[in-house]
Amino acid sequence: MSHRPIDLLIADIVESIEKIERYIGGLDHDAFLGDEKTIDSVV
Repeated sequence: MSHRPIDLLIADIVESIEKIERYIGGLDHDAFLGDEKTIDSVV
């Protein structure tokens, strides 16, 4: 388990969610599945 404070861990999670939202913005399901780079970034 990480020794970082929980507030920093939560901040990392929120930042990751915001990035995912930018990466998939405007993509429908089929477009997402057809974009290997976006899949790798999100997963």
